[in-house]
Amino acid sequence: TILILLSAAAIVRRLHDRNSRGWWAGLPLFFLTIGMGGMHWVRLSTASGEPPRILFGLMMLNQFAYLISLLVLIVFLAWSSDPNENRFGPAV
Repeated sequence: TILILLSAAAIVRRLHDRNSRGWWAGLPLFFLTIGMGGMHWVRLSTASGEPPRILFGLMMLNQFAYLISLLVLIVFLAWSSDPNENRFGPAV
């Protein structure tokens, strides 16, 4: 838990260095949460028979959105910092 919190703090600080908002770090977590909820829904629907195929299609779209959001976050973290002072404070 401590490692997750420290990693999240470092990611948000890095995004602030770029003059970006820290909520970009939570975007992949949003899709990951939806995916985990969908997996639970699939498990519940298979208990009463075969799950609807549309559910698997939605799960695939969610995983695609998760990967895209993760790629966007990685690109944001890899870009160079803003050398000037920004709304989050002076350049370090």
